[in-house]
Amino acid sequence: MAPARYRMTDSPIEIGLNPVAPTRGVNRARCIMATQDPAPTFAPLRYKATTRDQWERAAEAWDRWGPTIQAWLGPATETMLDMAGVGPGARIVDIAAGAGEPAITAARRVGATGSVVATDISPAILAYARRAAEAQGVSNLETKVMDGGTWSSRTPRSTSPSPG
Repeated sequence: MAPARYRMTDSPIEIGLNPVAPTRGVNRARCIMATQDPAPTFAPLRYKATTRDQWERAAEAWDRWGPTIQAWLGPATETMLDMAGVGPGARIVDIAAGAGEPAITAARRVGATGSVVATDISPAILAYARRAAEAQGVSNLETKVMDGGTWSSRTPRSTSPSPG
């Protein structure tokens, strides 16, 4: 007999002590089921496309909640930048920068002699990051649409378009 493999299923099933007559009030749940089917394979390109689509749809909300998130995480960002020794003249890359933080705070810190490149897989969320930087008078932040897994120090820099 071949060993059982496991796969995720979105089919709701009742989980209980007796599989024939499940316990009352048991939640329906997504579960792992034993099967003789081959295990699914990971499709990285499909995963990245789905991830990009999700961030594209979420970009406006991240921008809208930016001030609240910054108030909450601002002290942690400052501590992180302190611990990393980020100061005037530094060159920073923020991979998966999202709507702009901590890249914007880092750009303020490095000043006119430094630079920050903010990368993300989502053009829409980076457009919000660019707009937020401009609104705060930060001019040393560049945005680059790219998959963080492909970053190289030789990757050419370019700026994403501003939101329409």
